[in-house]
Amino acid sequence: MESLLFIGLIGAFIAIVVDILHHLPSEESRKTRKWLIGWFIKGVVIPVIVWMIFNLGVFQNLPDFVSSRMLQKMGGAHRDATLLLIFVGVIVITTYWTALTSGWLLAMLATYDLDGREVFRRVRWIAILLSPLALLIVASFGWGALGVAGTLWLLPVVKAVSSINAEPAQARKRPTYAKAAINLQRGKYEDAEQDVLAELEKSEDDFDGWMLLADLYANHFNDLAAAARMIDETCSQPTTTVSEIAVAYHRLADWYIKLEDNPASAIKALEQISRRYPNSHVDRMARMRIRNIAGKKEEKQTEPRTIRLPSLGKEFDNDSATEQNLEAAAAHARRCSETLKKDPNDIAARETFARLLAEQLGKAELAIEQLQLLLDLVANDEDAQEKVPEWLSLIAAWQLKYSNDEASAVATMKRLIHEHPSTAQAFAAQRRLHMIEMERHMRSHRATRPAQTSPAE
Repeated sequence: MESLLFIGLIGAFIAIVVDILHHLPSEESRKTRKWLIGWFIKGVVIPVIVWMIFNLGVFQNLPDFVSSRMLQKMGGAHRDATLLLIFVGVIVITTYWTALTSGWLLAMLATYDLDGREVFRRVRWIAILLSPLALLIVASFGWGALGVAGTLWLLPVVKAVSSINAEPAQARKRPTYAKAAINLQRGKYEDAEQDVLAELEKSEDDFDGWMLLADLYANHFNDLAAAARMIDETCSQPTTTVSEIAVAYHRLADWYIKLEDNPASAIKALEQISRRYPNSHVDRMARMRIRNIAGKKEEKQTEPRTIRLPSLGKEFDNDSATEQNLEAAAAHARRCSETLKKDPNDIAARETFARLLAEQLGKAELAIEQLQLLLDLVANDEDAQEKVPEWLSLIAAWQLKYSNDEASAVATMKRLIHEHPSTAQAFAAQRRLHMIEMERHMRSHRATRPAQTSPAE
């Protein structure tokens, strides 16, 4: 009877393990299978071999576990008593190992995103009904039967938990940002960025990771536009909660005020909360802060617009140009054009002309052509080569901002990184390429997730 129970338990254990491995992702299944084989050798094969050596009398100096009492029960047949003791030892070792491994499998399943209520519903009656039987086995046969009792109790629980989903959910490997925090304290912002990105690969929609990355870009890379895009993408994820969305846009508003002294953009960020969740608690808090910002906003003297050299990370101002500014820009562009007619090799005039066309006159394609001409013009001029990274950076920024041509911008940034790898513009381009790739992953990840609507608070 004991043999049949032992064989049944081992068979059930093997069946459950095979079923779990079948539903795991291939890479994780391979690692788990490899671990189980090594654990089986160390936890079963080696102890059984040692137990047999001790009891077969292979070495005369080793102790003999066959007692005189057992010999009396077996009618004095030392050989039969030895075989019985070996058999009992094999059962004890194997069932203890099976019980421990079943517990490990249950702990592994606990790291997956499972419905806690569903787990409790399926497991509670199994655990309640099997507990008296397990206790009865231990009470009847002693602590040597603890492995049998544990295996008998754990296997149905493991099976019930593993069957909740036909395919296991993605492991809940929560990202940890301790290493990134250490690099932040040391001022190693590039290393911190790589640490955060590496952790986000484990969980692409982790709110804390994206907020930490957005904080890096806003406060350490001076790239508030990229930080704003990260927050927009994060808040578009179906797993982001109402409270997290409110926190994200409030923090973005903080950055607009602190870093750019831009209350208008801060108000626009807060309005995102009201637009998403009207008449909710977070809406009321956002509107209260909007009134506070508007009340503190001071009228400032209008300053003449200046032409700024954009970086790959920063968006241009979204403020619409006044008619007076447009006329001034057009007049300035005409003067540059006249200068270029007289001297086509005037680098400063052509650069200014290109920036006027792109930033103020809405003619990005013509502006990019002007910079392409500059690149050709200085191809053999070593003194002017130092301007090339700036021009390539400008071209990529305009392709993204005005032409909405991500493919061409990516090609330009790759050219910048390849030809001028040690420049500040190349580092900025590398960061932007990372962000474009991560944004693509997020959009792809969001497209594969079922739409969820978070209730308003």
